[in-house]
Parts: sequence; C-alpha cells; structure tokens
Amino acid sequence: MTEPKNKGRAEYHAEMLAAQVSGLLAGLDEGVSDADYREELRRSLEQLADVKFALDESAIVAITDRRGRIRYVNDKFCEISGYGREELIGQDHRLVNSGHHGKAFMKELWATISSGRVWRGEIKNRAKNGREYWVDTTIVPFADGDGSPYQYLAIRHEVTRLKETEAELQSMLAQMMQIQEEERRRFSRDLHDGIGQSLFFIKITIDRLLAEQEDEGLAMLGEAGVPAHVRSQGGSPGKCDRPCWMTLASYRRFGRISSISRAITGLRCASNAT
Repeated sequence: MTEPKNKGRAEYHAEMLAAQVSGLLAGLDEGVSDADYREELRRSLEQLADVKFALDESAIVAITDRRGRIRYVNDKFCEISGYGREELIGQDHRLVNSGHHGKAFMKELWATISSGRVWRGEIKNRAKNGREYWVDTTIVPFADGDGSPYQYLAIRHEVTRLKETEAELQSMLAQMMQIQEEERRRFSRDLHDGIGQSLFFIKITIDRLLAEQEDEGLAMLGEAGVPAHVRSQGGSPGKCDRPCWMTLASYRRFGRISSISRAITGLRCASNAT
C-alpha cells in the first residue's frame, strides 16, 4: 500500500496503525467473552501501538529471526540504507555490511545476543549508493519458553556526523602535537646556540684582556673557560661535538676575579646542537 501524497508520513502511519488496532479490537469483541479481560487486552494493544509508533518515528528499527534474516524494517531503515522494503525482507544485514568490522567483532556480537544478552555498540554500514554511515545500535533478543532467542529487535540511531567530528578532532590534535614538538626542538636548538655563542664571546673577551695585560686570575680563567678537548681542536666551540663543562666568571675592571658563579653541564657546542 503506497503512502498518499497529500498526507505526511506520520499521519499516514498513524492511520494505518489505528486501522490495524481497530481490526484486532474487533476480533477481541467477538472472541473474548469476559468484558474485563477484553478491556485489559484493548488497553494493552493501544499502548503497544503507541510505543511502536513512537519507536518508528524516532529510531531506525529492524526485526530479524533467530538466523538473522530480516522480517521487519521501518521507513527510517529504508531511508538511511537506500533499499526498499521488498529488497530487505528475507535478507540478512550483510546487505548493508561495510566491511569495516572484522570477523572477531561480528563473532562477539552474535555470541552476545544468541546467549540472550543485550548488545550495544557502534556499527559502520554501507548504503545502497555506497555511502558509509555509523549507527549507535542496541540489539535486544526475545526468548521463547526455553530461553532461546527466536527473534532480535535492533534499534539504531545515526551518529555519522559525531564520528566524523571525532576523527577531525583527533587529526587536529595530532597536528598540534607535531607542531609543539617542532617548536620544542627549535627552542632547544636556539637556546643552545645562544648560550654557546655567549660563552664563546666571553672567552674571546678574556683572551683579549689577557693580551692587553698580564693577570694571573685572568690566565686561570682563560684556561678554565674552554675544556681541554676544545682547546686541542683550536679553541673553537664550533669544532666540538661532545658535552662540555663551561665555567662562567665575573671579572672586575681592575683585573681580579670576584667570583666563579656556576657551572653549566651537558652543554653541547653551538654549531652541533640538535
């Protein structure tokens, strides 16, 4: 039965559901003699009809048998999958399988619901036109008198946009971490370069002062300022590729050492800093 063009989908299905319930209620009037029991059944049918209508309007719904063959789909399932109802009934959900989930994932899903437990998770499906979409899924098994499931009700809500946003945020986070790492390396390199150049400038200044005047303290400072392995390579920090001990000292104008301030350990010479 096709949906009339002059009616909205909700209005049309409400009328169809009301007609089905009316038919069942008419059967109750004929087949159930107990008035109280008949009224109780009437209220139960009306409540079930209301629940079904609300569910169909708010979620993607499918019902399968114990083997997974589709017995019922609502309009939202048809809309998101791109398949007509006649193409879906009798098929299983491999028709919309995107191939994203491995065998272990599907095995765990079936092990859960076949044991009578509810399964919840996110599934990536593929529509008829090839578009992939994500659905937040709850599968509820219905058991018979022996406790074995005889059918499964799957209720889904599309979360494609949410998953895309999560992927975008993860990509942005990875880019930010890469930028931070590059900046950290650049800052470290610039810091080493700056300190190395400053220390070498101090050494040049001390050498100049030594050349201008004799001072035992300055001579000691000149010898201590650059490690032996640097002096052996010509006294240039640019030629050093080993960690150095560099001693800083303050020098008074009148040629006396006032204090040795501190030692900087683990400093690599400027041209070889990484």
